[in-house]
Amino acid sequence: MDLQTVNQDENCRVNASMEPSEEATRKLLERELRLLDPRDLRSHAWYHGSTLRNGRKGAEAEVPNDGDFLVRDCASQPGNYVLTVRWKGQPLHFVINKVVLQPDTVYERAQYQFEDDAFDTVADLITFYVGSGRPISQASGARIISPKPRSIPITCLASVNQSCSSPSATSLSTFSPPRLPRKQQRSQSLTPQQPFHPENDQHQFRSQPNHLVQSSTLPRAPPIQNQLSSGSFSLGRQKITRGYPASGSDSGNGSGDSEFEANNSGGNNPPIPIKGVIIRSHYGLSNDGQNGHGSDYELSAEEQLVVAAPSFEILTLLDMEGFSTLLLPANDHRPLDPTALRGVSGMLHDSAPRILASHLTRLDLELILQPGMGNRFGLSGLELATLPHGRQARLDLIERSECIKLLVAVTILAGTTAIERAATISKWIKVAIDTKTALGNLYGFCGVMLGLCLPQIQRLANTWHLLRQKHTDEAFNFEAKLRPTLRAMNECTNPQAPNTTLPHLLPVALLGERGLDDVLGTVAASGLVAAILSSWENSAPDCGLSIVWAHLEAARKLTESLPLFRRNAEIALEGSRSDELLLDAFRTEFHIKFLWGSRGAAVAPEERHLKFTQVLDAMFEKCTTSEAAA
Repeated sequence: MDLQTVNQDENCRVNASMEPSEEATRKLLERELRLLDPRDLRSHAWYHGSTLRNGRKGAEAEVPNDGDFLVRDCASQPGNYVLTVRWKGQPLHFVINKVVLQPDTVYERAQYQFEDDAFDTVADLITFYVGSGRPISQASGARIISPKPRSIPITCLASVNQSCSSPSATSLSTFSPPRLPRKQQRSQSLTPQQPFHPENDQHQFRSQPNHLVQSSTLPRAPPIQNQLSSGSFSLGRQKITRGYPASGSDSGNGSGDSEFEANNSGGNNPPIPIKGVIIRSHYGLSNDGQNGHGSDYELSAEEQLVVAAPSFEILTLLDMEGFSTLLLPANDHRPLDPTALRGVSGMLHDSAPRILASHLTRLDLELILQPGMGNRFGLSGLELATLPHGRQARLDLIERSECIKLLVAVTILAGTTAIERAATISKWIKVAIDTKTALGNLYGFCGVMLGLCLPQIQRLANTWHLLRQKHTDEAFNFEAKLRPTLRAMNECTNPQAPNTTLPHLLPVALLGERGLDDVLGTVAASGLVAAILSSWENSAPDCGLSIVWAHLEAARKLTESLPLFRRNAEIALEGSRSDELLLDAFRTEFHIKFLWGSRGAAVAPEERHLKFTQVLDAMFEKCTTSEAAA
């Protein structure tokens, strides 16, 4: 009996030494939350990582009340996260969609979203939905209110049905925090193929020293070739296979594990059709569609129905390689080709202002209102310009406005006499009036007005004097009506007319492409930014913040008015005929090749625009010299 008692006491001491120390665990958790960078997801108490027992069911037990929520790792897709929230008594699980912007470039970055706004970090996403009170999805109406903090530090992940071992002082001081999976591992999507074996996971956890497991040590699961009866389409390097329409959560009711568990219960029940969108990677597949190499990774019965947001790469609508016109030589040509310049100037003087305005507007409508094909998925340029991934659509809008502005300036400065230049200015003023008033094209009106307001045009004193003498009505309209209207449009104080076909999109496009250096003023504003934004940023009492807010609020309502814009466009252009050569003269592809030549067209836009300012200065000097000689 004495020997048995001694053995029992010895076992008790051994077991006691292996039990987790609550005080040490608490200190490690406090240190983790306090010392980590706020941008690190582990520094937020509502992020549980993989510390929850029993996966999904353990997460549901942590959120007993409506509005309680937590964020945890997605076991079926390492590197992705799941929001667990209880709403109306039901536990819901939402996969946080990750959108990769500018993939395969040095500017590649990820954003996170549910259905609407995208944010650079998961912490910013959660903070927004908690603070705003907006529902996670319109279908569920679920709102996150009360975060449920974790009680176990992520730096000490426990195995299934086991507690975290007590870390020693040495492990606390020399511990290397778990790293997120590499970019290649994060971009690889996983789909479960085999049922879950808890004993395998326990063996993997127990094989780690001191029971410490880093998330970076999880082996990558191979992509599985699985066929569904539904159609599929290709997006970049990923293949998206659609079963039923996705709801924004793991499944239709927000809980996405029940169907997977049913399919892997070992019974003979027929497979249940998968609901949602599953991303499958082509990495690791051999030519016959099988895995090129084996893996011992067993997927858990976790989130099977994953809604992953694909990375959109919007292509430009400008077809520089395929564009050809009779206005330009077929072979290489210099900037401002004399033959092309004479042809454009002749069509400008021979055509009526309304004809010119209708051709300009027709091409603007194709760029902005026409539904996009291919990777634009039916979205118009107007819709894409207001979306985070619509950067190329905004760049197209900016490029076209810049080209129209320069075309107006070149046709004016190309005049040999002041009388000829005054007549050209008068024609462009009439075109601006018809573009805005008769056709409701505020976008095209802005491009023409920017050309008339260039310093190289405004400083032609003798030309403007002749304009006031010989074209009095046009000069008066420009000074008293058109220029104040453009200023009001830039400051977002001009009411939109009922016949508007194209709204004033340029401020929205410019604001969407501003960088940190532009906002801080460390880089001098030039081009369209100086003409549109700098005027009120430098003069407004609040540095233009109220005007920026007004433009952003107006941009939110643009897509709602899209049917009205299209109906107005049909009415405005009804019965009008188009001339192919005149259309070419207003195409952006022609402008780029005409203004910068066949070689300069391939140069980056910023460099092209900056160099052409020197060209305008040289043409202006030539005009002032001729005026002085006269």
